[in-house]
Amino acid sequence: MGDPGFLPGFIGVGIDIAIRQILHHVNIALRCNKELASLKDLVISIQPILTQIQQYRLELNLKKRISTFQRNNKTAAISGWLRKLDGALQQTSDVVHQCTLSRRGFISRYQTSRKITRLISDIHKHLQLLPLIQLAQTEELLLAQCMQRQSLQDSSSATISSQVPTTGFFIDESLVVGQEEAYGKLEKSVMDTEKGCFFRIGVVGKGGSGKTLLLKRVFNSQRVRNLFADHLLLWLTVSRTPSFTTLRNQLCSQITMHTKADLPVTPSQDELQIWLNDRLKSKRFALFLDDVWEEGAKLLEELALLQLKELHSMSKIIVSSRNRRALLEMGVGESSIMAMKDLTEDKSWQLFANHAFLYNNGCLPANIDEKMAKLLCARCGGLPLAIKVVGRAMAGIVHSNEWESAVRRLPNVHSQDYQSSHYDHLRLSYDALGTCFDVNLQLCFLYLGAFLEDQIVLYTREVVHFWIGEGLLARKKLPDQLGYDDPFEIVKIYVNILADRCLIEPTMRDADGRVVCFRMHDVVRDLAIQIAEVEENCYFRAGRGLTALIENECSGRTRISLTDNKLSSLPRSMRVQEIRSLLMARNTNFREFPGKMIRRMTSLKILDLSDTSIQSLPESVGCLKQLVCLRLVALPIKKLPTSLTNLPCLEILDLDRSSITELPAGFHKLTSLRYLNLGSCEFLQSLPHKISALTSLQYLNIHRCSSLCTKGVASINNLRSLTKLKILIMQNNGETIHEGTLGNMTEMESMELTLTRMASLPGDMINMSKLTELRLQCPHLVKMDFKFCEFQNLSHLALVGCEMLEELPDLHELKNLKQLEISKCFNIRKLPKGFAEIEAFPKLEIFSLAWLDKLEELPLVKAETMPSLQILSIVECKALKTLPENYLKLKNLRKIRIYGCLIIFQNLEKIKRENIQLEVVTMSTTDTKEFIKKYLQVYEKIEGWLYGEYWSNELFVLLRNLIH
Repeated sequence: MGDPGFLPGFIGVGIDIAIRQILHHVNIALRCNKELASLKDLVISIQPILTQIQQYRLELNLKKRISTFQRNNKTAAISGWLRKLDGALQQTSDVVHQCTLSRRGFISRYQTSRKITRLISDIHKHLQLLPLIQLAQTEELLLAQCMQRQSLQDSSSATISSQVPTTGFFIDESLVVGQEEAYGKLEKSVMDTEKGCFFRIGVVGKGGSGKTLLLKRVFNSQRVRNLFADHLLLWLTVSRTPSFTTLRNQLCSQITMHTKADLPVTPSQDELQIWLNDRLKSKRFALFLDDVWEEGAKLLEELALLQLKELHSMSKIIVSSRNRRALLEMGVGESSIMAMKDLTEDKSWQLFANHAFLYNNGCLPANIDEKMAKLLCARCGGLPLAIKVVGRAMAGIVHSNEWESAVRRLPNVHSQDYQSSHYDHLRLSYDALGTCFDVNLQLCFLYLGAFLEDQIVLYTREVVHFWIGEGLLARKKLPDQLGYDDPFEIVKIYVNILADRCLIEPTMRDADGRVVCFRMHDVVRDLAIQIAEVEENCYFRAGRGLTALIENECSGRTRISLTDNKLSSLPRSMRVQEIRSLLMARNTNFREFPGKMIRRMTSLKILDLSDTSIQSLPESVGCLKQLVCLRLVALPIKKLPTSLTNLPCLEILDLDRSSITELPAGFHKLTSLRYLNLGSCEFLQSLPHKISALTSLQYLNIHRCSSLCTKGVASINNLRSLTKLKILIMQNNGETIHEGTLGNMTEMESMELTLTRMASLPGDMINMSKLTELRLQCPHLVKMDFKFCEFQNLSHLALVGCEMLEELPDLHELKNLKQLEISKCFNIRKLPKGFAEIEAFPKLEIFSLAWLDKLEELPLVKAETMPSLQILSIVECKALKTLPENYLKLKNLRKIRIYGCLIIFQNLEKIKRENIQLEVVTMSTTDTKEFIKKYLQVYEKIEGWLYGEYWSNELFVLLRNLIH
C-alpha cells in the first residue's frame, strides 16, 4: 500500500521553495538579461497552479489521515508531472541565482539568453499537460472522498471510543511511551493506605515532559477509581495565572456532584471556604492539582486546604509543577517529589516512530534513511512534547533533502537552555503548516494564543468567528462537489490538521473522529504568542489579571487580546489605527468604549465585548467600515446604534443572551450578514420588518426569545426569503408557521424547532433534502403526517418534549441515521414494529430513550437489527420493566446505560461475557440531574445547541435537556 499524498507533498514543497527563490532573485537580476523579464512573467503565471497543487495536497493529506489509498496510475502520473515541473523550476532557480551572483561581463549574454529561452520553452511544453493533470487530480480527490466515507463507516466503532468518556480523560494509551516506571510509582503512592496520615505528592518536570499526561493516567486508573469510589476524586487545572474564585467554584461543583450536598444559596466566597472545609474534613479525597506555577501556599489557603491536620487521614493531594520550590511551599516533602526524566534513546525513538511513521504503522519506511531519522529524533533531547510535534511535522515526508534540512535547523538540546531550543523544535512544525498546507493555517494557529491558558475551546463558536473575521477561511477553489467553499467546513479541516500535528490537544471528537473541542499545551501556546508578537505584531495578554495597560506596550499592535482580565478602560491616547482584532471579553469592570477611539480604528475587523458591563455603544461604531465580526454576548445593552446598519462588511453578529429589546431601523441593509445569533434575547420584542432582505444569511438563532412576537409586530413567516439558510434554531412562541416558510429553505442542513400551539408540522419541510440534523420540540404535536423517510441525508434526529404525541412515525427507513433521541414524549406506549426489522437503522450508533413515562415494552429485535448500534441509553422510563434478551445479541452493542429505571436484568453474567459495559443507576429524576451534571460541568461554557456538534458527544445526545 502506498500513499499518493507523500510524493506530491514533497515535490509541492520543493516547487513552493523554488518559486520563492526565483521571484526573489529575478528582482535583483533583471538587469542581467532581457529574457529574465519574460521568465519572471512566466513564473508569476505559475503561482495559481502552485495554489491548486497546494490545495490538492491539503485535500489528499486530509484523506490520508483517515485511511490509506492504493497507489494507482493517476497518482503516478500526477507525481511524475510534478517531478518534471519541479526539475525545470530548479534549473531556472540555478540560472537566476547565477545571474545574481555574477558581475556584468562575466557571463556571456548569449549563453545566458539561450539557457533562459530553452527553460521557458520547456516549462511551456510542460504546462500543456496541465488540463489532463487537473482532471486526474479531481478524479483522485473524488476517489479519496469515497474511500474516506467507506473507511469512516468501517471504523465507526473505533471513532466512538474517541468521545470524552464518562469516567476520566480520554488518552490513547497506544501512543504513550516511557512512563511505565513513573506511572507505577505515582499510582502506588496514591493507593498507599498504610501510612495512616494525610500526605502530599509532587511531580516536577520541564514543560512538555509529560506531567499532565502522567497525572491524567493515574486519575483514570481503575484501581484508583475503585479505591475512591465512595469518596472524592477531584481534578483542578491551576495554570500560570489562576483565578482562585474560579478554582474554588469548580472544586465546590465537583464535590456537590459526588456527595449531592447542597451549596448555600448565593454564597459568598468566605461561605464557600467554610463549606469546603466542612466537606473535606469528613471525607477521604484525592485532589489532583495540575500545572501549579507559584503561590502554592496561597492556593491551599484559598481552597480551604491549609489546615491539613483536620483533613481525613488517608486523603491525598497530587501536584504537578515545573517549579520544585512551589511544591515545597505546598508542604510536599522532598522524598515525595517525583522528577520527570527525559526519555531514553530507545524510548525516544519508539515515540518518534509512532508519530513520524504514523501512516506506516510506526515502522520506518524503506525510502527514509534511518541514521538521518534517528539523528533528528536525538535533536529533540528526549522531551516527549518535542518528539511528538517534530515527528508529526515529518509524517509523510519521504525525500532525504527535507530530513537533512530539518536536522540542520534543529540545534542540539542543552539542559540549561532547553526552553529556547525546544521552541526551535515546535517552530519546525509551525513552518511546515505554511509549506505543506496553507499560510492562512499558520495565522489560524497563532490566533489560538489569544485564548485563555488551559481553556477548552469549542471551535464552532469563537474560533470560527475570529478566523472568518480575519479572512483566514476564504472560499477555496476546489471542485464544488467536495463542499469546501463553506468556511465552517474549512475550519474543520484546519482544526483537524492542527490536531494531527500535535499542536492542539483534542478534548472531544464527533462520531466521525473530527475534533469538536480542544485545548492547547501551555508550551505550544507560548510558542504561538511569541511568534504572534514578534512576527505579526500582536499583543496577547489573556487571563493575566491586568487592571491597567502600559500604553507603549499595546500601541500600534495589529491584534490585541485582553480577555479575562480586570480592565476598566483602555489608554485613550494609544495608537489604534493598525488594530485588526480587539478581544475584550469577560472584563467585567469594562463599562465604556470611547467613541473617539472607535473612530480611529479604521482597520478593525473583529470586536469582542462579550460579558463586559457596557450598556451602550457610541454611534461612531458606524465608522468601522472594515468590521466583519461583532460579538456582544451577554451584554447588558438594550439598543444598538443606528449607525451599525452602515457596516458593509459585517458578516457575524452575536447577541446571544444580551438584553437587547429591538434591532435598529435599517437592519435589513446588512446584506453581507451571514451569522445572526439572537438566542436567549429574552427582551427582544420583534424581528426586523425586512429581515427577508438578509439574503446572505446562513445561520439564524431565535430560540428562547420569550418576548418575541408578543405584540404581533413581526412574523416568523417573513423568513421565507432566507433561502440560503443552512442552520436554523427557532422558537415560534405560539405563531403558526405557514406553508412556504420552511419549504423554501432548501439549503438547510441543521435545524432545531421549538413549536408551541401547533398540532402538526408544516408539510413543506419535506423539501429540505439536504437536512442532516433535526431537533423537534413540539408539546402540542398530535401526529406527524409527512414521511421522515424522505430525509435520506438525516444523520441525527431528536424528538423532545412532544408531550401529546402517541405514535412515532416510521423512522427505521432513515438509512443514514446515526444518532436517535426520543425524550419527554410522555404518551408514547410502544415503539413502531419497524424498529425491529432486519433492515432497520443500518447506521444507527447511539439510541437514547428518556422520560417516556408510559413506554411499557421495547420491540423484539433480531440479531441483525441495528447492526451498527454501540450505545443504548434508557433514562427514567418508569413503566419499562424488562429489556428483551435479544438486545444483548446486537453484534456491535458495547454499552448499556440505565438511569432511574427499575429494569430487571436476568442476564448480567451474559453481559459480562459479551463485553457489554453496563451502567445502572436507580434514583429519582432530581438525583439523576445531579448525577449527570458532573459530566456536563467540564463544558459549562457551552451554551445552546449549535451546528449539531453536541450530537457528537453521547452524553449530550442523551442528557442535554436536563439542566435547562
